[in-house]
Amino acid sequence: MCVNSNDNFLDILTERSNAQEALMFIKDCALSRLAGDCRLLEKVYFSTVGARPPIMTMNQTRTRFVYYDENNKKTLETNPKVLARKLADCLQRTYLKGINLFRTDVSDPDPSKVTHIESYDVEDWNEHIHDLSDEKYQKKILDRLKIPNVVDV
Repeated sequence: MCVNSNDNFLDILTERSNAQEALMFIKDCALSRLAGDCRLLEKVYFSTVGARPPIMTMNQTRTRFVYYDENNKKTLETNPKVLARKLADCLQRTYLKGINLFRTDVSDPDPSKVTHIESYDVEDWNEHIHDLSDEKYQKKILDRLKIPNVVDV
Protein backbone atom coordinates (compact mmCIF):
# COMPACT_ATOMS: atom_id res chain seq x y z
CA MET A 1 0.00 0.00 0.00
CA CYS A 2 1.19 3.51 -0.75
CA VAL A 3 -0.09 7.07 -0.42
CA ASN A 4 -1.47 8.11 -3.77
CA SER A 5 -2.76 11.63 -4.36
CA ASN A 6 -5.67 10.18 -6.31
CA ASP A 7 -6.69 7.39 -3.94
CA ASN A 8 -10.35 6.56 -3.68
CA PHE A 9 -10.82 4.52 -0.54
CA LEU A 10 -14.23 3.25 -1.65
CA ASP A 11 -12.56 1.48 -4.58
CA ILE A 12 -9.82 0.11 -2.33
CA LEU A 13 -12.32 -1.25 0.21
CA THR A 14 -14.51 -2.68 -2.55
CA GLU A 15 -11.50 -4.68 -3.77
CA ARG A 16 -10.97 -6.02 -0.22
CA SER A 17 -14.62 -6.94 0.46
CA ASN A 18 -17.74 -6.14 -1.57
CA ALA A 19 -19.34 -2.95 -2.84
CA GLN A 20 -22.25 -2.88 -0.39
CA GLU A 21 -20.07 -3.43 2.70
CA ALA A 22 -17.53 -0.88 1.50
CA LEU A 23 -20.22 1.71 0.79
CA MET A 24 -21.87 1.26 4.18
CA PHE A 25 -18.48 1.56 5.90
CA ILE A 26 -17.80 4.78 3.95
CA LYS A 27 -21.24 6.12 4.93
CA ASP A 28 -20.62 5.38 8.62
CA CYS A 29 -17.20 7.03 8.46
CA ALA A 30 -18.47 10.13 6.66
CA LEU A 31 -21.29 10.63 9.14
CA SER A 32 -18.96 10.04 12.12
CA ARG A 33 -16.79 12.95 10.97
CA LEU A 34 -13.32 13.09 12.59
CA ALA A 35 -13.53 9.70 14.29
CA GLY A 36 -14.79 8.16 11.06
CA ASP A 37 -12.07 9.81 8.98
CA CYS A 38 -9.40 8.35 11.24
CA ARG A 39 -11.11 4.93 11.27
CA LEU A 40 -11.19 4.92 7.45
CA LEU A 41 -7.57 6.03 7.05
CA GLU A 42 -6.38 3.48 9.60
CA LYS A 43 -8.34 0.70 7.90
CA VAL A 44 -6.88 1.55 4.49
CA TYR A 45 -3.30 2.32 5.48
CA PHE A 46 -2.58 0.50 8.74
CA SER A 47 -4.76 -2.61 8.92
CA THR A 48 -2.48 -5.02 7.06
CA VAL A 49 -0.63 -7.01 9.71
CA GLY A 50 3.08 -7.45 9.09
CA ALA A 51 3.15 -5.05 6.13
CA ARG A 52 5.34 -1.98 5.98
CA PRO A 53 3.23 1.03 7.04
CA PRO A 54 2.83 3.45 4.12
CA ILE A 55 3.06 6.44 6.49
CA MET A 56 5.40 6.82 9.47
CA THR A 57 6.50 9.65 11.76
CA MET A 58 10.16 10.58 11.95
CA ASN A 59 10.03 12.28 15.35
CA GLN A 60 7.96 12.28 18.52
CA THR A 61 6.56 15.75 17.83
CA ARG A 62 5.00 14.45 14.60
CA THR A 63 6.33 17.28 12.45
CA ARG A 64 8.28 15.07 10.04
CA PHE A 65 6.75 12.17 8.15
CA VAL A 66 7.98 9.62 5.71
CA TYR A 67 5.58 7.94 3.32
CA TYR A 68 5.68 5.85 0.19
CA ASP A 69 4.13 7.54 -2.84
CA GLU A 70 2.32 6.00 -5.83
CA ASN A 71 5.70 5.07 -7.37
CA ASN A 72 6.64 3.30 -4.13
CA LYS A 73 9.27 6.01 -3.63
CA LYS A 74 10.11 6.93 -0.05
CA THR A 75 9.19 10.60 0.50
CA LEU A 76 10.22 12.74 3.46
CA GLU A 77 7.64 15.40 4.30
CA THR A 78 8.74 18.14 6.69
CA ASN A 79 5.53 20.13 6.33
CA PRO A 80 2.67 18.15 7.95
CA LYS A 81 0.13 20.36 6.16
CA VAL A 82 1.10 18.81 2.84
CA LEU A 83 0.43 15.25 4.02
CA ALA A 84 -2.74 16.31 5.85
CA ARG A 85 -4.03 17.97 2.66
CA LYS A 86 -3.24 14.88 0.60
CA LEU A 87 -5.17 12.63 3.00
CA ALA A 88 -8.10 15.08 3.18
CA ASP A 89 -8.28 15.22 -0.62
CA CYS A 90 -8.51 11.43 -0.77
CA LEU A 91 -11.24 11.45 1.88
CA GLN A 92 -13.20 14.08 -0.05
CA ARG A 93 -12.88 12.10 -3.28
CA THR A 94 -14.04 8.96 -1.50
CA TYR A 95 -16.99 10.61 0.22
CA LEU A 96 -18.11 12.35 -2.98
CA LYS A 97 -18.14 9.07 -4.88
CA GLY A 98 -19.91 7.37 -1.98
CA ILE A 99 -22.70 9.92 -1.62
CA ASN A 100 -23.38 9.74 -5.34
CA LEU A 101 -24.10 6.02 -5.06
CA PHE A 102 -26.96 6.61 -2.64
CA ARG A 103 -30.34 7.80 -3.72
CA THR A 104 -32.54 10.21 -1.84
CA ASP A 105 -35.56 9.54 -3.99
CA VAL A 106 -36.72 5.94 -3.51
CA SER A 107 -38.77 6.18 -6.72
CA ASP A 108 -35.53 6.81 -8.67
CA PRO A 109 -35.12 3.73 -10.90
CA ASP A 110 -31.37 4.21 -11.34
CA PRO A 111 -29.91 0.79 -10.37
CA SER A 112 -26.38 2.20 -10.06
CA LYS A 113 -27.45 3.97 -6.88
CA VAL A 114 -27.15 1.27 -4.28
CA THR A 115 -29.50 2.23 -1.49
CA HIS A 116 -31.59 4.96 0.08
CA ILE A 117 -30.23 7.68 2.38
CA GLU A 118 -32.17 10.24 4.38
CA SER A 119 -31.97 13.87 3.30
CA TYR A 120 -30.64 14.99 6.71
CA ASP A 121 -27.78 12.48 6.34
CA VAL A 122 -27.04 13.88 2.88
CA GLU A 123 -26.81 17.36 4.40
CA ASP A 124 -24.46 16.17 7.17
CA TRP A 125 -22.38 14.20 4.69
CA ASN A 126 -22.01 17.15 2.31
CA GLU A 127 -21.16 19.48 5.19
CA HIS A 128 -18.46 17.06 6.28
CA ILE A 129 -17.00 16.93 2.76
CA HIS A 130 -16.77 20.72 2.93
CA ASP A 131 -15.13 20.60 6.40
CA LEU A 132 -12.31 18.50 4.96
CA SER A 133 -11.09 21.61 3.09
CA ASP A 134 -10.27 23.38 6.36
CA GLU A 135 -6.56 23.28 7.33
CA LYS A 136 -7.39 23.15 11.05
CA TYR A 137 -9.63 20.13 10.49
CA GLN A 138 -6.93 18.45 8.39
CA LYS A 139 -4.44 18.98 11.24
CA LYS A 140 -6.86 17.30 13.65
CA ILE A 141 -6.99 14.25 11.39
CA LEU A 142 -3.21 13.97 11.25
CA ASP A 143 -2.92 14.52 15.02
CA ARG A 144 -5.43 11.77 15.84
CA LEU A 145 -4.18 9.14 13.43
CA LYS A 146 -2.26 6.28 15.00
CA ILE A 147 0.81 6.62 12.79
CA PRO A 148 3.77 4.45 13.79
CA ASN A 149 7.18 5.95 14.43
CA VAL A 150 9.99 4.85 12.08
CA VAL A 151 11.99 3.66 15.09
CA ASP A 152 9.15 1.32 16.10
CA VAL A 153 8.82 -0.32 12.69
